[in-house]
Amino acid sequence: MPRIPVIVGIDPGTTTGYAVLDVSGNPLELNSFKEFGLNDLVRKISSLGVPIIAGTDKHKIPEFLSQFSRKTGSKICSPSKDMKVDFKRDITSSYAFQNDHERDALAGALEAYRSYSSVLSRITRFAVSQHKREILLLLTQLVIKEDIPIRIAAQLLEEKDTETLIVKSAIKERSFTKKDFLHLYNQLKITKKASLHLKKQNHQLKKENEKQRLTIAKLEKKNAKKQSYDSKRIDTLFSHKEKRYTELRKSLKATHEQVSGLKDGVLQHQRLLIKLSNSYLLKRLRNLSNSEYEKKKSALGIVPNDMLFVDDVGIYSKRVLEELEDKVTIIVTCRKPRSDLIASFPFVIVFAKPSDLMQVGDFSLIKKTLVDRSIGRRDALQKIVMDYQKERSLSG
Repeated sequence: MPRIPVIVGIDPGTTTGYAVLDVSGNPLELNSFKEFGLNDLVRKISSLGVPIIAGTDKHKIPEFLSQFSRKTGSKICSPSKDMKVDFKRDITSSYAFQNDHERDALAGALEAYRSYSSVLSRITRFAVSQHKREILLLLTQLVIKEDIPIRIAAQLLEEKDTETLIVKSAIKERSFTKKDFLHLYNQLKITKKASLHLKKQNHQLKKENEKQRLTIAKLEKKNAKKQSYDSKRIDTLFSHKEKRYTELRKSLKATHEQVSGLKDGVLQHQRLLIKLSNSYLLKRLRNLSNSEYEKKKSALGIVPNDMLFVDDVGIYSKRVLEELEDKVTIIVTCRKPRSDLIASFPFVIVFAKPSDLMQVGDFSLIKKTLVDRSIGRRDALQKIVMDYQKERSLSG
């Protein structure tokens, strides 16, 4: 059973006061000691749980608190200005403490809990609604300490494939930026899903091709039998046979053309798979209207961090924009809408020429360099962070 995550308030000094709360804001321990060193405090608090947030009553973060944060990996929470004594007395009035050090530590812990309470509630609601109570403790630690979105954190905890283990290891070792690895992880999942979809389509096309080949063979065999009729029968039915033969020839030609079209479709999907390594995969919508979105939603299966290609973003529904806001970061289009629309959209809009795109059914490919040159990889990551922060502030 993993240790519980806890919220800590610290008032350092000759006498060090500390307060420990659980993630529901309930006090677990409130105490103070003279000449209490950093290692002593870490051992004491770690015996109660895993510290994920460290709070203080001071705006300027004490060095002792910074050292505690680095040693435990906990997030620091400090007020916008030093807490006044009356405020600290007010918020701690219902608790028992022995001295001002314990009171100040408790005030810092309670204010830290208040600042993160909405995020902690969202984590709990997600775990309950998704039937993931068994990972709630670890999920809370990962989301708070590593600044990772709740849904992605749950995937990292539950999935056991090689790519997920690599991302977990990189986050734990902090050898690269977490945002970079999470972006790579999302793109990998999207590419794998698209690849699986294309493989299924390719398999279906092969089955259709084989079905058409058998149909052609059957027609040719039937035609051969007809040609073996005796000459008398042929003379009698010549006119009818000629007409039937012409119809069969047309049918065979149409079948050959259909097979050729299917082969071309297979080749297009194979070229799309080859180009995935240096291209972004875009899911295609004609516009952002209700009717178009409802028609394509099930087939496209739009998920968080998808990119879209939209023929005309000027046609849109507010409901569709709200539904896509938490899923889509970048939309590519060839038709530039009014500037006031671009400013109001919750997406990064990238403009491209038709020649920059490769269209295959409901999917499009665009070279990564074209998108990166338009918005810059840093801007795209910043937009993701801003969207996530906006979601947190709205839900709070």
